Amino acid sequence: SAIKQRRGKFEQADGGTLFMDEIGDMSLAAQAKVLRALQENRISRVGSDKDIEVNVRVIAATNKNLREEIQKGNFREDLFFRLSVFRIHLPSLRERPGDIAEYARFFAAQFADRMGRRIDTIDKGYIAALERHAWHGNVRELRNVVERSLIMAEGNALTVGCLSPEFHAASCDGSVPDSMALDALERFLPHIDNWATCDSGVPAVFKKHKNELLLNVYKWLDSDKPYTVRYGIGTLMRLYLDEDFDIKYALDVAKIRSEEYYVNMMKAWYIATALAKQYDAVLPILKERLMDSWSHNKAIQKARESYRITPQQKEYLSTLKV
Repeated sequence: SAIKQRRGKFEQADGGTLFMDEIGDMSLAAQAKVLRALQENRISRVGSDKDIEVNVRVIAATNKNLREEIQKGNFREDLFFRLSVFRIHLPSLRERPGDIAEYARFFAAQFADRMGRRIDTIDKGYIAALERHAWHGNVRELRNVVERSLIMAEGNALTVGCLSPEFHAASCDGSVPDSMALDALERFLPHIDNWATCDSGVPAVFKKHKNELLLNVYKWLDSDKPYTVRYGIGTLMRLYLDEDFDIKYALDVAKIRSEEYYVNMMKAWYIATALAKQYDAVLPILKERLMDSWSHNKAIQKARESYRITPQQKEYLSTLKV
């Protein structure tokens, strides 16, 4: 035919072993094809009605609870039993914190070699912060964290200062926020170059010292670095919209003028969230059009998408677009 048929994974693995990662994310249609290949040792290429015999040993892995996925209708029970000839349960990284230091040393050496760097020491505080982290992303997440740490390291040592904000609470002893956690954050903020890292969270210790933190927040809002400004707005949104709310904070956010998309998007996100929590107090900011037009309209859009805004409020907000 004019179109050359390609050999699939089962056909390529014929006579050998096929590793299937994240099998819990496989569609039901694909699961049916895998089940047939395992039960009948036969496959058929896409667009062909001819069967091909294969002899493949399959190793499958998943981070999901497949019994729960079966109950939800997301995974075939017959495929589960067909794969469960020999099962190995590997505990998640957060269940074995004693392994973290060894992994960190391994990845540090690996990335140091790749980057042409030399890492002589890994501080105890750095390891302690890693050991207290939840590690929802397991070893992959740890690998990425160590790689970023090497990028952030100023010398030949990995320290707490190399870690992103969400780790600083784990490394801080709970004293005032302008101690270890805040110092580390101040060193880290100028290096942020993407929204995902910027929005990764606020160290938990800051929640205990909100009054002391405000001076730093306003310094961030006045920064010439867009992601530092975004982090400042995000901190106001996460920590100062409930019992600590002051309309001054919302007014100061509304007055920020920037050509940066990620700053203006965070402004809109802040105002939309503030409307959901402090509707009557924040509404005049939109009525008096205190923001630039783009942020104004985006805030209305995000607020109207919120389930915490009533239908009547959403209807009125739509009349305030400019």
